[in-house]
Amino acid sequence: MCGVERQQVEAAKGDRVIDGVFVVNGTKLRDYTGKAEHVVVPDGITSIGRSAFASCKARTIALPNSVVEIESCSFQYASSLEKVTFSKNVKKIGSMAFWDCEKLREISSMKGVEEIGSSAFFNTIWLKEKQKQNPLVIVNTILVDGSACKGEVEVPNTVTKIGEDAFDFNEELTSITIPNSVKEIGGGCFHGCRYLRTVKMGDGMEKIGSQAFRYCTRLKNIRLSKSLKEIESLTFEICSRLEEITIPDSVEVLSIQAFYGCKKLKSITLPNSFKILDGLGALGVYDVKVTVYGQDVEKNLWIRKIAEENEVEVKELALTDSKKRLKQNETYRLKFNSGAKCTWKSSNRSVATVNHYGIITTNEKGTATITAHLNGRDYTCKIIVE
Repeated sequence: MCGVERQQVEAAKGDRVIDGVFVVNGTKLRDYTGKAEHVVVPDGITSIGRSAFASCKARTIALPNSVVEIESCSFQYASSLEKVTFSKNVKKIGSMAFWDCEKLREISSMKGVEEIGSSAFFNTIWLKEKQKQNPLVIVNTILVDGSACKGEVEVPNTVTKIGEDAFDFNEELTSITIPNSVKEIGGGCFHGCRYLRTVKMGDGMEKIGSQAFRYCTRLKNIRLSKSLKEIESLTFEICSRLEEITIPDSVEVLSIQAFYGCKKLKSITLPNSFKILDGLGALGVYDVKVTVYGQDVEKNLWIRKIAEENEVEVKELALTDSKKRLKQNETYRLKFNSGAKCTWKSSNRSVATVNHYGIITTNEKGTATITAHLNGRDYTCKIIVE
């Protein structure tokens, strides 16, 4: 977190001063001490250091083509700043880089930017104008801000990452659909979205950042990506209405207390193993009557160990029925004992069909096998239509 007031940068070994106002160390601009309205940063600088221009009174600042990174808080509280010019060589803009630059209207080019930190453009005219054009503010393939969105939101398939704190405390967001193109959700992305109820996650997602869904107190439905590799710490902290979660077998890292404060959580379906399980309290389920479901639990010492360490009950994962007799034109819902979400298919659609909720609809007399696929294994139920 950046400081509220500008602090004088302490001298460091290797510092040198260019043109009497630019404090440089190596190729990093560490501080600007001038009072000019129009500033041109000298060539050769590759990074703008933390708080280098914080609270400065310049109206325009031009960065040289040599700059590749703008660090966190570099221009925060520069209340007179109206225009910043830099080239497509800039690859990274740090968190809160232009925080509260309330007059900043023009940013010349961000064509080369690959990474943008949280709240980088908070309370700028630039951001407000972008929100008027589209409440989903996207820079290249990064969704950097969704704070102005309302209701049910679909992220376009041009997006590959949803940035840190992008929807932070958006209390008008109720549903989010994330396409397969998105590989990562940044930390704190949906933090405090208290009315978010449903998350539809595409199967391209590989990483969910720390506290991404923290305090989403009405979140009840979420299906995790089949490609998900990492769930960081406190991801679902105090999702107090979340009742069931299925962790796919693609997950390699489950960080500490992922489900801390999920007081209504009843079931967690686990894969057979993780590469990294961060500490004994990785699930973070305390004072909650939750059941852990897994495959071959009698033989799987790993699942039994995690259940013991988290003081939860463990049960074998299974369908509620292995065989079911139904009449023609009847519907019936087949599901896992854990409530886990999966993919479904029917061996004979003329006899019985099944939708993605596991609801079977019978047609003509005969038999059909309904198959549920979850975490690398098929589970079957024989349907007999009489």
